[in-house]
Amino acid sequence: MSSLRNSRVVEEGINEDRAQTHTKASRRRRQKRAVVDSQSLAEKAYTHLRDMILSGQFQPGVAVSISVMARTLHMSRTPVSVACQRLEKEGLVRVLPKRGVLINSVTFEDARDIYEARTAIETYVIGKVFGTLTEADFNQLAEIIERQRAAVEAGDPYRFMIEDTAFHDFFLRKYGNSLLIEIVDNIRGRVFQAGLRNCCKPQRMQQSLSDHEEILRQLKEGDKQSSMASMEANMVNGYLSWSW
Repeated sequence: MSSLRNSRVVEEGINEDRAQTHTKASRRRRQKRAVVDSQSLAEKAYTHLRDMILSGQFQPGVAVSISVMARTLHMSRTPVSVACQRLEKEGLVRVLPKRGVLINSVTFEDARDIYEARTAIETYVIGKVFGTLTEADFNQLAEIIERQRAAVEAGDPYRFMIEDTAFHDFFLRKYGNSLLIEIVDNIRGRVFQAGLRNCCKPQRMQQSLSDHEEILRQLKEGDKQSSMASMEANMVNGYLSWSW
């Protein structure tokens, strides 16, 4: 009998340990899901807020409270606050303690810095990918240019800038230098803002479209130096158009 009782005690102890282990595992899973859900919401908040800033729904120079943003997105304040911290790193907003965020505008000095950085990176990159582009690549670039043409005809600077980003991003991704991609990704929002302001001038959209057509033509004809020069000119024209 004593042996049987001891056996039951041992079994009960094992079952209790199993129950505790199961409880701890369940708690860890719930905590992990909570972290993932929080990260997912922060990513969604970032994407939505970035689009709203770049499309002009939140105007430059205006301060917006975190609560207003949270209500707009139907979210709690926490993921919105995390998203705003990321947007601040990209230079799109400035977090104001206890006041929300200030939507940044692009100054003339900002534009100069942006275009100088892009000129150095993108002129170099197009030289590196020269000779590696396939017929499929040329077709993809031509399709982007056609979408840009449609945006020019429709007088849609926002859609034009979406395709402008795709055109320039194509060469960067084709080259595949992860550090250069990271650098450009970190200023992409500011690049978009600067370009969108320029593209509100119809003549700038047409000029940029012509630049892109020329770059593609030179790449297809095997003219490396001219394609690099045209990419540099495209950047310089963008900067100079700020003084129009």
